[in-house]
Amino acid sequence: AFLKDSLSRHKLSSYDDKTGRGYLRNVLVRTSERTKECLVAFVANEDNKDLLAPLTAELIEAFPKNLVGILLNVNTRPGNTILGPKNIILHGRDFLRESLLDLEFHISVGSFFQVHTDQAERLFTAAIGMAELTGTETALDAYCGTGVLALAISARVKRVIGVESHVGSVADAKENARRNGIENATFIAADATDYLRKENTALDIVFLDPPRKGCDGGFLEAIAQSTATKLIYISCDPSTMARDISLLQKLGFALKTLQPVDLFPETAHVECIARLDRVKP
Repeated sequence: AFLKDSLSRHKLSSYDDKTGRGYLRNVLVRTSERTKECLVAFVANEDNKDLLAPLTAELIEAFPKNLVGILLNVNTRPGNTILGPKNIILHGRDFLRESLLDLEFHISVGSFFQVHTDQAERLFTAAIGMAELTGTETALDAYCGTGVLALAISARVKRVIGVESHVGSVADAKENARRNGIENATFIAADATDYLRKENTALDIVFLDPPRKGCDGGFLEAIAQSTATKLIYISCDPSTMARDISLLQKLGFALKTLQPVDLFPETAHVECIARLDRVKP
């Protein structure tokens, strides 16, 4: 309500995607559950931070404790992509801190991080337990984001490789490994399918947590051609998960365990965790 009233008072012009004119495109507010930090990003159609100076001052005065950063994100590209490539810090810093699974995470404005921290912790704990790790594995965390799962399993495996196509998230993952003193985790900015096809790393287990659309068929085929004998699949869409599991079964894997997790209670959304093992010939 405060932000809405402030925006109305300062009369910043709204962006019109039909004409390409107007200043303010979006306002993104990110918060962390456990550290109680807040980060605000104004997404604008031009690199003009002076227009935001009065509003920035009001926000700092109103929320001196929890507001750790205010950014101007410049997005001049047509279309409905929310964030542009350029961030200008107007106040404080350009990231949040959050704790999860006894680790501390650095989260940039454009990086994905589960918003329901308590349930996310239950989700990842269940996935790690399902994997039955012994400490000798080389693991791949595909779609690794900011490195949450890769870093959480790092103490339970010999080596973990995180692959993620979003460059900013990979930078966060590397910073998170450094902050937590983890040395057996490597993070690579790449398409997961390309990585599996080009690299010849001997894998024991693959963790995959894809977006809602699920996995590309070529990626699942690349997993089948790898040395991995065990898969842990985390999904936010049971229908695409079912499709992918069907293909994995045709590629030589058998479904061993399936566990739903109510990540957002009282909504229709459910996460699922599946374990698949390679069928011995």
